[in-house]
Amino acid sequence: MNNSNPNPSRTGSGSAPGGVLEKVQRTLPKRYRAERRFRLYGIVAISLGLFFLAALFLDIVGKGYTAFVQTYVGLDIHFEEELIDPNGTRNLEVLSAADYASLVKSSLRDLFPEVRDRGDKRKLYRLVSGDAS
Repeated sequence: MNNSNPNPSRTGSGSAPGGVLEKVQRTLPKRYRAERRFRLYGIVAISLGLFFLAALFLDIVGKGYTAFVQTYVGLDIHFEEELIDPNGTRNLEVLSAADYASLVKSSLRDLFPEVRDRGDKRKLYRLVSGDAS
């Protein structure tokens, strides 16, 4: 009889002691546990990554939402001719070079006369943007 089996330790029934099939069946539960553990580690890693990504976005939105908020302040500004056009020429260059910021600051001081300290005045002036003038 001609033995054409290239692996003599492996038989068709797999019942040979020390056979490959027996070894595989013996280590299979351990491999399955390792596979489940590996999948669990992957799920935990992805979950942690998504959690930290959400925390990062919440932090960005929490700190940056004020960039999308606008507040308007209505002031009564008295345009005094002595400050805007002292010579009364009505020249466009003179009118565009006038100190309108001082008019805004004066209106703020009139609205809040109790503000006296230099630091408090700075805070008061920051209520309006630099483009208010």
